[in-house]
Amino acid sequence: MTFWLIFEFYYMPIKTRWPKLPILIGRYFCDKKAFNILLTMRLFPYFSSLIIDFIRGNKPDLSFGLIEELGAKKDLAANSWDSFEKKVERLTDENLTRFLDGLCLSGNHDKAVRKYISSGTSPTRNLISGAYNLHVAWLKRGTGWGSSLSPTQINQFTGHLEKAEDDLTVSYANPIYEAEAKARLIRVKMGMSEGREAQEVFHYVLSLNPNHLLAYINYFKVASPKWLGDAEILRDLAVTNGDKNLSILLKLMYIVELFSDKYYNSHKDAKINYENAKDELFSLLLIEAKPIHDDTLLAIYTNNYLACFYRIHRMPLKEFMMNKFLMGRRTIYPWAYFR
Repeated sequence: MTFWLIFEFYYMPIKTRWPKLPILIGRYFCDKKAFNILLTMRLFPYFSSLIIDFIRGNKPDLSFGLIEELGAKKDLAANSWDSFEKKVERLTDENLTRFLDGLCLSGNHDKAVRKYISSGTSPTRNLISGAYNLHVAWLKRGTGWGSSLSPTQINQFTGHLEKAEDDLTVSYANPIYEAEAKARLIRVKMGMSEGREAQEVFHYVLSLNPNHLLAYINYFKVASPKWLGDAEILRDLAVTNGDKNLSILLKLMYIVELFSDKYYNSHKDAKINYENAKDELFSLLLIEAKPIHDDTLLAIYTNNYLACFYRIHRMPLKEFMMNKFLMGRRTIYPWAYFR
């Protein structure tokens, strides 16, 4: 009975799993061993980091410790704008992405960010304003299909997108700022349904940095079948990259993206697109995709997508072994697909 109780919960469709949790709790008295194993494998590793954030009064830190390491929160609280900007200006391309995500996307620093943006003008303010307004735009839009949005949602969405576009289209003298701004502009163009312009911006960023991670992540959404692309465009993006580690991440993203389309039945070709991708890449990824043992942003995303790859293909022990890489390092996607 132990095996079947674990199997039933673990492979239960995600949309119906949690409503049935009380039933399984009731069956705890029938099989304590199975329930304890289940807590260890699934619930505790996932919720432990969320519990820590709750105790601290924070939402998850999407800078993954970088904001605290730099002392940037203290600078903002003390209105030490010069010190703050000097720290931001010294960041590498990957750490700038990490920093802006933590500052502008988590909700932990909204008041401080708005105060900083309104306190003057500078390239760093423009960049942070663009990243912040882009996040607010998608927050105001919500997760519904375009046809279901209210006039208020549409107006707020487009208003903040236009503000973000104004800031992100600025020409930045700092090449790292320029690449970061244009990588985020890709998502603005996605929101405006300007697929061709998004593609042009993507290739411009690659001319500045051929492996700019955020550019790939944002353009990946644009190229997906449920937005402005199709499965063939997405496949080409995933399998033609020359950098081995980035290529593995893109292949994982490709499989997960098409699985999410099938899971939600997003369009008529969703199932066959996923099955084709799985037939081509599943066995290859089982061999090539491994956890990355460092704390780069590429490693963080790869480890999250690899754990999700194991989950959607019902490989609980492999997913369980990934938990040590995800403590305090869970990204928004791919998990937002399956909540």
